[in-house]
Amino acid sequence: MIRLLHTADWHLGHSLGEKDRLAEHQAFLDFLLERISTEAVDVLIHAGDVFHSPNPPNAALEQYYNFLVALSQTGCRAAVFVGGNHDSVSTLNAPANLLSALNIHVVGGVPEDPAAQLIPIRDKKEHLALVIAAVPFLRDRDLRRSQPGENLQERERQIREGISNHYGNLARLLDEKFGPEIPAVATGHLFAAGGSVGDGERDIHVGNLGKVGPESFSDRFCYVALGHLHRPQLVGGFAHIRYAGSPVPLTFEEALRPGGLVLADISEKGEIGTRTLEIPVFRALIRVEGDVATVKEALTAVRAPEEQLTPWVEVTLRLDAYNPEAAVQVQEAAEELPLDLLRIVARYPSGTSGLEADLPAQELSDLAPREVFLERCQSSGISEADQTHLLQTFDELLSWMDEQKSV
Repeated sequence: MIRLLHTADWHLGHSLGEKDRLAEHQAFLDFLLERISTEAVDVLIHAGDVFHSPNPPNAALEQYYNFLVALSQTGCRAAVFVGGNHDSVSTLNAPANLLSALNIHVVGGVPEDPAAQLIPIRDKKEHLALVIAAVPFLRDRDLRRSQPGENLQERERQIREGISNHYGNLARLLDEKFGPEIPAVATGHLFAAGGSVGDGERDIHVGNLGKVGPESFSDRFCYVALGHLHRPQLVGGFAHIRYAGSPVPLTFEEALRPGGLVLADISEKGEIGTRTLEIPVFRALIRVEGDVATVKEALTAVRAPEEQLTPWVEVTLRLDAYNPEAAVQVQEAAEELPLDLLRIVARYPSGTSGLEADLPAQELSDLAPREVFLERCQSSGISEADQTHLLQTFDELLSWMDEQKSV
């Protein structure tokens, strides 16, 4: 039997507002190392988005490499890391040859040789026990050749077919190379149809592009470890095709549905049993809403257990009329409390005019680029038909920019 631990979407280097997440990520990595040891994990799989940006800060790179060194000193026999849409292929791949000496296998992007995605895993007796198809985020150029004049529907069809063909080709290749009797596991960093999306994620293929169902993964794989969606969930109700979720929530909304870790035990015949490991709350992200008095009372009730970091709070003030002193009153109250107030937003009744209407309901940082573009189209009075055409062009530009940043 081989025991896998499936994780994803660490987003090392992420900041919430102006606050970095280094302490939370370190607490998680320490916890992960402890569980790898206590659960006697044989193989660690990370299904993409190790980092939050293609150019992570040095502190995030240090966390990653320190974790890999510590991992090599546990009983874990091997690890597989694949690139996500946030990751730079070159950043992940740079130390890949060196890390392979520690049985840490990194596939930042699709390699020229498809067989390089097939990672053999050996048991304690050095017998071949498992093959992992280490599939990273599949970019547009990995899946198809664009044609002049193609429409959105044709592009969507080609991307879905390309994803399905990629897994099918790897399944055939591993049978040829290792034989059909060896259990096989696949990774993926993509958006599965029907998946539940949080506000810390963005489409990695624009619109419905790249949304795939469970039929896209070959039956040859007894387990499919997915990344990108930050909420733990199954794909199509299949227990063997699943997202682990993000261990450290990227937003206040995601904190309501924490991620986890998945343990998968795989027998010699490819039979699989799974269970989820809950991840502790390292820092509470708390939302408080109401008028000034209600908010101040709620803030005084915020307490963190000793083992947790100082709570971070987001306040939404519900005000009947413009009150420039409201935010100041809340800020002054929070200064005396054991918490950090990250943000205060004022909300007013619909139809408010004058100065109140000039206060933004959302900050620009809350919105994805596509949402900003759509808001601009609507405020400019562009017709729905023209918006559809412009959004398609904008989506293609976003997709191209993502690919350029991740090289």
